[in-house]
Amino acid sequence: MSEHRTLLRSASLITVITLLSRVLGYVRDLRFAFLLGTGVGFDAFVVAYRIPNLLRRLVGEGAVSAAFVPIFSKYLVSENRKEAWAFANTMITIATCIMSVVVVIGVVLSPWLVRLLAFGFVDTPGKIELTALLNRIIFPYVLFISLSALAMGILNSFNKFAAPAFAPVLLNLSIIGFSFATELFPLPEMALAAGVVVGGITQILIQVPQLRQVGWRFRPRLDFSHPGVRQAGRLMAPVVLGVGVVQVNVVVDFLFASFQGDGAVTALHLSDRVMELVLGGYAIAIATVILPMMSRQAAEKRTDEMKSTLNFAARIIL
Repeated sequence: MSEHRTLLRSASLITVITLLSRVLGYVRDLRFAFLLGTGVGFDAFVVAYRIPNLLRRLVGEGAVSAAFVPIFSKYLVSENRKEAWAFANTMITIATCIMSVVVVIGVVLSPWLVRLLAFGFVDTPGKIELTALLNRIIFPYVLFISLSALAMGILNSFNKFAAPAFAPVLLNLSIIGFSFATELFPLPEMALAAGVVVGGITQILIQVPQLRQVGWRFRPRLDFSHPGVRQAGRLMAPVVLGVGVVQVNVVVDFLFASFQGDGAVTALHLSDRVMELVLGGYAIAIATVILPMMSRQAAEKRTDEMKSTLNFAARIIL
């Protein structure tokens, strides 16, 4: 029962911070609408931001965290802290290298990626070019959010949820802040894109003090043969497949919306924000908390308690 109480306390904390983030997200979207209206500029920014966001959900935040946390927790349970930190630093080094390559490829191929997601933009002169420009500015966010996801996985494994949960708040604050500095940029859309990148950096920085507090010190390790890394790679494959099915739906949605005239992509984006408010309010908070908890229970062979945790989480979500 003590673990269940911990689950409720942690989930409640995450929910409160998430609701703050969603409120700020609402303010952020108000600033978007005020600056860009609901036409070409807003459509271009939404698609430019959506492309790296798809990659974030596919291979960055979702798959990496789901594969990382169980293995890292297993090292912690076995009291092998030295090997746990070696595994963490190896994953961080590999993720940095791979995602840096992804960023370079994304920047180079940006016009083609935009056409893939929003081919209907070709009907409006300059819309594809504007979207590609914004996408190139935003793409480094993929690297920063992937590293932030690993940091979140480490802290969650130590039952440290506040800093990772607060990270999206800083992203929204960064974008809102840059929305008041549009005169410093050739286009207001570029200011918002820069806000996304800076926000991605702050999401990492806010977690560093707590990372150091739990004992993390970065030591670059590029070792693809590490047993933990190989196991994480095997775990990531089904996660990427499962998340990928959902993201294919998103791609198709935006592709169709791009043919419906200016403002259609914006409308789809704003309606999706309403859905995310409900989903992120509690369900994701519970999922965030139970992953490290169930990972520890599995590593300690406490199968009955793991089942109990899952059942308890399902009941309170319902």
